[in-house]
Amino acid sequence: MIDTATISPDPDLDARTRAYSARLDGLLSMEVGRLEENIDTRRETVRGGESAFANTVVDTLRLALDADVALFNGGGIRGTGAMPPEPS
Repeated sequence: MIDTATISPDPDLDARTRAYSARLDGLLSMEVGRLEENIDTRRETVRGGESAFANTVVDTLRLALDADVALFNGGGIRGTGAMPPEPS
């Protein structure tokens, strides 16, 4: 077993990691839309039938892939609650 605490970080890999981290911070903090209604991601909602959140996911996939149809398994949605709309 190797004690990683005794190994110095590789400077090139460390610089790349910081660059990717900074890029991801920017991408993940980008506003891509605003909620006008509650979006419910609870299991009983997304696995029990059609939901606004699942519709948003498949509409986004359809547009991004320039497809006529998109399918998504509700089991892939792992939310835990309802998100309220943004204040006006």
